[in-house]
Amino acid sequence: FASIPLPELLAPAIRLAENGFPVSETLAREFAFDPGPLMGKPETPFMPRGKVPPVGSLIRNPPLARTLSSIAEGGAESFYGESTGPDLSTFLQDHGGHVLPEDLAGHRSTWTEALSARHSDLEILAFPPNTQGLAFLQQLEMAYLAGVGEMDPGTPEYLHTLIEIKKLAFADRNRWLGDPSFSEVPVDRLLDNDYLRGRVELVHPRRAKNQVQPGFGGREAGGTPHLSQGGDTVFLTAVDAEGNAVSWIQSIFSGFGSGLFHAETGVLFHNRASLMTLEEGHPNQVAPGKRPFHTLSPVLAKRGNELAFTLGTPGADGQTQTLLQISLNHLVFGMAPGPAIEAPRFRSYSGQKVELEGRFDDGTVAVLQEWGHKVTTVEPWANQMGGAQMILDDWRKGILVAAADSRREARAEVL
Repeated sequence: FASIPLPELLAPAIRLAENGFPVSETLAREFAFDPGPLMGKPETPFMPRGKVPPVGSLIRNPPLARTLSSIAEGGAESFYGESTGPDLSTFLQDHGGHVLPEDLAGHRSTWTEALSARHSDLEILAFPPNTQGLAFLQQLEMAYLAGVGEMDPGTPEYLHTLIEIKKLAFADRNRWLGDPSFSEVPVDRLLDNDYLRGRVELVHPRRAKNQVQPGFGGREAGGTPHLSQGGDTVFLTAVDAEGNAVSWIQSIFSGFGSGLFHAETGVLFHNRASLMTLEEGHPNQVAPGKRPFHTLSPVLAKRGNELAFTLGTPGADGQTQTLLQISLNHLVFGMAPGPAIEAPRFRSYSGQKVELEGRFDDGTVAVLQEWGHKVTTVEPWANQMGGAQMILDDWRKGILVAAADSRREARAEVL
């Protein structure tokens, strides 16, 4: 659906790779916090001489500029095929990997149908498996079924309900999500309204559960673990003058991915297969050609055939939780994109561990602790709460409203 030729689309990225871009304060801080597997490797442009680059210095990657130029001229074939694929395969095998040239040459991107759920006159769209978009839609529907619209946002009752709903959705996620080309994921059953109503009935109004089981099909599995805070994910969203919209997310998973940098092409390899499991029979069990479960879950909403809003965030396991809180702020409590994103957030981890931004009332924290939540208060505008961005098509006024999260480096602008 692109209206601009590929060489023109890639030209800005090629210039940045060739000429460099400055290291911001936030980027330098992130590098220092999680240098990961690149520390001490002088051959990478991200850590010159094996050290964290100072603020204002340029990160240049001329080999990547050449690789992108080749893609601009020859498309995907120039990257996965004979010109680059065998070199990448050899490099990976030299480092203990198992990717063959024919694996790369045989790669094909896929078109899929989005999952959807309805809210009033809106259709909410999310990624299908092998992503956790299913868990977001489950949480959204369970929130409605639990009657959160009759609660006050930010109160102990409201937060407790959303935290316990998240546990139920993640138990299903961890049991069932994987590559649907290899095993059937019971999407319709997991999104069934009656099923989700039964799940909501498991939420105790005054007690936090340490562990919950999936709704059917055995005990919670370990193939999709709760993730650490570190990561390398970016979300972008755009709407053009014709109303076309993109809600786009990309990630190399951990900080600096696998840490394997191919100097000849400038390519840094991801490590998304970290989320696969050796558990026998699990949908996410490692296998040749299988895509791993992953957490990337941007959102689009439509009103009929027209755009309503776009929404997304980095944040691994926190993605669906951030998306849920912002969506409810907007859909249920009528907040505009800015206030919906700026409102204080929580993040639930495994068991009863919960982090709350320091802008919640002390009394709310005390009640949640009394109900069994192991609450840690973090700084206001905490980085781990996500970096959300949203564009609202206000069709009644004929305008677009955009907002970006101050918790990370994000901004909204008109081009």
